[in-house]
Amino acid sequence: MTVRGAQLAEALAQLAVTFERDGNPIQAIHCLQALVDQKQTADREAIARLHLGRLLLQHTVSLEDAQKILLKAVSHCCLHTLWVTSITKWAQHAA
Repeated sequence: MTVRGAQLAEALAQLAVTFERDGNPIQAIHCLQALVDQKQTADREAIARLHLGRLLLQHTVSLEDAQKILLKAVSHCCLHTLWVTSITKWAQHAA
């Protein structure tokens, strides 16, 4: 991810939080949808997808869309956990 891409992702995440806090969940959803389309680390994408899924469940009638987003978030969480576990085991073995 480039520096500009990281800055864009951070700005979208902050906007989503601000919009949600200020009572504008639809705008927050739009920010999060743009955020999950950005290239980013698996853990950051998972967090964004969990946030997006929660907002979709709370503020829309499309349970199917929320389910897809949440399933993808869980998938990213699992992949990240496997990666961290593998790296940790490798580092312990190498030491």
